[in-house]
Amino acid sequence: MDSFSKVIVNGLTNIPKMKDFRKKMNVFSQAYNSVINSNLIYWYRNLEYVTGSQTSLNGKKMLMLDSYDYLGLGDDQEVKKAVSEAVLKHGLSTGGSRLLTGSTIIHEQLEKGYAEFKGTESAIVFNSGYDANLTAISTLFGKGDLIILDKHDHASIYDGARLSGAHIERFEHNNVDALAQVLEDCKEYENKLVVLDAIYSSVGDIAKLPELIKVIKKNNALSMVDEAHCIGLIGKTGRGIDEHFGMKTEDVDIWMTSFGKAFGSQGGCIAGNDSLVSYLKVFGRGFIFSGSLPVAITAGTLAALNIMKRDLSRKKKLWENVKHYKQGLDDMGFDTMNSESAIVPIFLGNEGIAIKMARILNNEGIFACPYIFPAVPQNTARFRTLMTSSHTREEIEFALKGFEKIRKKLKI
Repeated sequence: MDSFSKVIVNGLTNIPKMKDFRKKMNVFSQAYNSVINSNLIYWYRNLEYVTGSQTSLNGKKMLMLDSYDYLGLGDDQEVKKAVSEAVLKHGLSTGGSRLLTGSTIIHEQLEKGYAEFKGTESAIVFNSGYDANLTAISTLFGKGDLIILDKHDHASIYDGARLSGAHIERFEHNNVDALAQVLEDCKEYENKLVVLDAIYSSVGDIAKLPELIKVIKKNNALSMVDEAHCIGLIGKTGRGIDEHFGMKTEDVDIWMTSFGKAFGSQGGCIAGNDSLVSYLKVFGRGFIFSGSLPVAITAGTLAALNIMKRDLSRKKKLWENVKHYKQGLDDMGFDTMNSESAIVPIFLGNEGIAIKMARILNNEGIFACPYIFPAVPQNTARFRTLMTSSHTREEIEFALKGFEKIRKKLKI
């Protein structure tokens, strides 16, 4: 590992262990500034634009492989028109929380539209997917309850569980027997919640939902599924993991999604029965004490939802791109971690190699971010590349040629 990589990795690794605040900030500052000043790793870069599959950094046009606008709806003309018309009519701010002045007809239309699409009685919109998970979990469960998490669940799920004050247990990733054992060992808890990702964001695999739900129901526990990287992408009509497996929507108690992924927008949503949603509207602190999403963003999301429901061609194109791209990486010998989704990780393990790869990608005109500690555990460094329907076949070939060049140069 070269000196540059050592400064970054060692600095980030040691920071959490430090007790002295001033020393911690000093070590962190050295590591952080080494990254930012290097112009080699894409943390907090000021992009000139991100349009579909393209971006620009420091005046250099680059191929974007790190955007989760999976269906290209963030740049759709119909969506942009809806945003423009809404901002001209309503302005930039609603001027308050949903509880007070911040609830509009468009917010209600989005909630009703999403609930209808998902097949639930009701839905409630939050300012982000993170807010949705944090608020729902910490509001619905608390001290004396049990929350069981997959080890690869998203950070927002873990943070919501911690904030709740409930006892937390974890089980091995996507392991049905491990979950059954945790539930067996924790029979004394009256209220038990198991939270799963439909598609795991750092790995790209799909939850074994039918088997997991069977175990959850057998043990009289409740279930919550985060579909952030799933809605619009899997299932015959893009309705999500329940449709993908031929399950009933009501098999899961609480559904969550993010509008920042396939919708190309901003916000999050919890869907379920009327009582659940009403309870969150009254007691959800992250909902009632936050200013509401601007109407323009909400209108754009609603337009994206309507397109998603009627036009499956983007979904079809996305999966064609995923198949071609992943097959190309697999054929080169890269470890794509058995991904089953538009998230195509490239597992490297060594942080130094990941940092070197970032440098070469930059020179090749490819924008992709390395995932190193603390974003992932030590010695599990990877790139999380993402396919979209906006990528052309020529762009995918360009990316694959770049990775082939990297493979040979770094002897991966």
